[in-house]
Amino acid sequence: MPNHAAACAEACATYARIDLAARIHGASGHALVSILYEELDKVLGAISHAIRHNLMTLLTTHKTQFLMILHSLESGLNFDRGGAVALALARAYGTIRRDVMLGIDAVDIAQIAVAHQAAKDIASAWASIQDG
Repeated sequence: MPNHAAACAEACATYARIDLAARIHGASGHALVSILYEELDKVLGAISHAIRHNLMTLLTTHKTQFLMILHSLESGLNFDRGGAVALALARAYGTIRRDVMLGIDAVDIAQIAVAHQAAKDIASAWASIQDG
């Protein structure tokens, strides 16, 4: 008997990858950063879920995704043009990274939640900036 839940999960994951690729293709720099913030929000939620349900293998996968997304955001900072704002974002990203990693190590959802809220606040500020 086939495992319908696994097949459905794989189909959903494939659709999510295709949807993300379509959104990225041709997106402006502003839109790409917005997509990274959306993905950061999702992965931080997934990290909390994995901790809550003791899904340690999944937690490792989400931790890797989190670090890749944060690295992408950091790599996009332009310190020449962004000045103090870029520096403030670099510090904020460093704090988010530290809090998430400590939260994962301590299995502390509250610490993850603090970092998640900080990421949401940054994403909200970014969303308020007009593209262009």
